[in-house]
Amino acid sequence: MTINLGDDYLIATEKPIKANFVSNPETITVSPFFTIFNEKNILLLHPTKEGKSKLMVVLDDGGTTFEVTVKPKGKRPTFVTVTKGDFELILLDAPPSLEEIEIDAPPSKYKEGN
Repeated sequence: MTINLGDDYLIATEKPIKANFVSNPETITVSPFFTIFNEKNILLLHPTKEGKSKLMVVLDDGGTTFEVTVKPKGKRPTFVTVTKGDFELILLDAPPSLEEIEIDAPPSKYKEGN
Protein backbone atom coordinates (compact mmCIF):
# COMPACT_ATOMS: atom_id res chain seq x y z
CA MET A 1 0.00 0.00 0.00
CA THR A 2 1.15 3.53 -0.72
CA ILE A 3 0.42 6.28 1.78
CA ASN A 4 1.30 9.98 2.05
CA LEU A 5 3.14 11.93 4.69
CA GLY A 6 0.75 14.15 6.59
CA ASP A 7 -2.16 11.69 6.45
CA ASP A 8 -2.98 9.24 9.23
CA TYR A 9 -4.73 5.94 8.58
CA LEU A 10 -6.68 3.37 10.57
CA ILE A 11 -6.26 -0.36 10.01
CA ALA A 12 -9.41 -2.09 11.23
CA THR A 13 -10.51 -5.70 11.44
CA GLU A 14 -13.41 -7.60 13.00
CA LYS A 15 -11.00 -9.84 14.95
CA PRO A 16 -8.89 -8.84 17.98
CA ILE A 17 -5.32 -7.81 17.12
CA LYS A 18 -2.78 -9.73 19.20
CA ALA A 19 0.41 -7.90 18.12
CA ASN A 20 1.98 -5.80 15.38
CA PHE A 21 5.54 -5.44 14.13
CA VAL A 22 7.14 -2.74 11.98
CA SER A 23 10.40 -3.43 10.10
CA ASN A 24 11.35 0.26 9.82
CA PRO A 25 9.91 2.30 12.71
CA GLU A 26 11.58 5.47 11.36
CA THR A 27 9.21 5.38 8.36
CA ILE A 28 5.89 4.49 10.04
CA THR A 29 4.65 4.22 13.59
CA VAL A 30 1.78 2.00 14.59
CA SER A 31 -0.17 2.24 17.82
CA PRO A 32 -3.43 0.82 19.17
CA PHE A 33 -6.49 2.95 18.52
CA PHE A 34 -9.02 2.58 21.30
CA THR A 35 -12.70 3.26 20.93
CA ILE A 36 -15.39 3.47 23.57
CA PHE A 37 -15.99 -0.28 23.10
CA ASN A 38 -12.28 -1.14 23.72
CA GLU A 39 -12.37 -3.98 21.17
CA LYS A 40 -8.61 -3.89 20.38
CA ASN A 41 -9.20 -4.34 16.66
CA ILE A 42 -7.98 -1.00 15.27
CA LEU A 43 -4.46 0.36 14.74
CA LEU A 44 -3.42 3.94 13.98
CA LEU A 45 -0.83 4.10 11.19
CA HIS A 46 1.21 7.32 11.15
CA PRO A 47 3.83 7.93 8.42
CA THR A 48 6.87 9.80 9.79
CA LYS A 49 9.22 10.01 6.79
CA GLU A 50 9.50 8.87 3.18
CA GLY A 51 10.59 5.29 2.62
CA LYS A 52 9.47 1.68 2.77
CA SER A 53 8.55 -0.57 5.66
CA LYS A 54 6.79 -3.83 6.32
CA LEU A 55 3.95 -4.02 8.80
CA MET A 56 2.88 -7.36 10.23
CA VAL A 57 -0.43 -7.59 12.08
CA VAL A 58 -1.03 -10.76 14.13
CA LEU A 59 -4.53 -12.12 14.74
CA ASP A 60 -5.60 -15.35 16.49
CA ASP A 61 -5.55 -17.26 13.20
CA GLY A 62 -2.20 -15.95 11.88
CA GLY A 63 -0.57 -12.81 10.59
CA THR A 64 -0.83 -10.57 7.56
CA THR A 65 2.05 -8.53 6.20
CA PHE A 66 1.63 -5.19 4.45
CA GLU A 67 4.31 -3.60 2.28
CA VAL A 68 4.03 0.11 3.06
CA THR A 69 5.53 2.85 0.88
CA VAL A 70 5.44 6.38 2.27
CA LYS A 71 5.38 9.11 -0.40
CA PRO A 72 5.90 12.85 0.10
CA LYS A 73 3.02 14.97 1.28
CA GLY A 74 0.80 15.71 -1.65
CA LYS A 75 -2.71 15.52 -2.93
CA ARG A 76 -5.04 13.64 -0.56
CA PRO A 77 -5.76 10.09 -1.65
CA THR A 78 -8.92 9.57 -3.65
CA PHE A 79 -9.90 6.53 -1.59
CA VAL A 80 -11.60 6.61 1.78
CA THR A 81 -11.47 2.85 2.48
CA VAL A 82 -9.44 0.00 0.96
CA THR A 83 -9.99 -3.67 1.88
CA LYS A 84 -7.32 -6.39 2.00
CA GLY A 85 -8.44 -9.75 3.35
CA ASP A 86 -9.75 -9.29 6.90
CA PHE A 87 -8.46 -5.70 7.06
CA GLU A 88 -9.75 -2.28 6.07
CA LEU A 89 -7.43 0.68 5.55
CA ILE A 90 -9.31 3.89 6.35
CA LEU A 91 -8.06 7.41 5.73
CA LEU A 92 -8.45 9.24 9.04
CA ASP A 93 -10.27 12.56 8.82
CA ALA A 94 -11.37 11.95 5.26
CA PRO A 95 -13.49 14.81 3.99
CA PRO A 96 -17.12 13.87 3.36
CA SER A 97 -18.35 13.31 -0.15
CA LEU A 98 -20.33 16.35 -1.24
CA GLU A 99 -22.96 14.09 -2.79
CA GLU A 100 -23.85 12.87 0.72
CA ILE A 101 -24.51 16.35 2.13
CA GLU A 102 -27.85 18.14 1.97
CA ILE A 103 -27.83 21.84 2.64
CA ASP A 104 -31.01 23.29 4.09
CA ALA A 105 -32.36 26.50 2.69
CA PRO A 106 -31.54 29.50 4.87
CA PRO A 107 -34.40 30.59 7.10
CA SER A 108 -36.54 33.40 5.76
CA LYS A 109 -36.77 36.57 7.79
CA TYR A 110 -39.27 36.42 10.60
CA LYS A 111 -42.44 38.28 9.74
CA GLU A 112 -44.95 39.08 12.41
CA GLY A 113 -48.02 36.88 12.07
CA ASN A 114 -46.17 34.10 10.20
